[in-house]
Amino acid sequence: MELIEYMDTLAFTIAESGTLADRRTLEILAAAVGSKNQGAAAALVDWDGSEIARLRAFGIVHGIVVHELSRDESLDLAIRLNPIGAFALVA
Repeated sequence: MELIEYMDTLAFTIAESGTLADRRTLEILAAAVGSKNQGAAAALVDWDGSEIARLRAFGIVHGIVVHELSRDESLDLAIRLNPIGAFALVA
C-alpha cells in the first residue's frame, strides 16, 4: 500500500470513528510534520482539545504528508507507521 492510499484510508477511518480511534498513528503523523506546521501538529494530538480542531488539523497534516514531505521524509514516516514494510513508495 502506498503512503497516500494509507492516508486516504485513515481519513475515512477518522471520519467514521473520530480521531481517538487511532491515537498512535496521529502522534506519529504529528511528529513527522511538526517542523512544517507546528500548530497543526500540536492540534492533531491535543487530546484535551475539541474533536473539530483535531479533524481540521488532520486535514492540514494530510495535505502536508501527501504534498510536502520529501521522498526521504515519506519513507521515514512509512517505516514509523508500519515497521514491517507494507508500504510501497512511488517516485
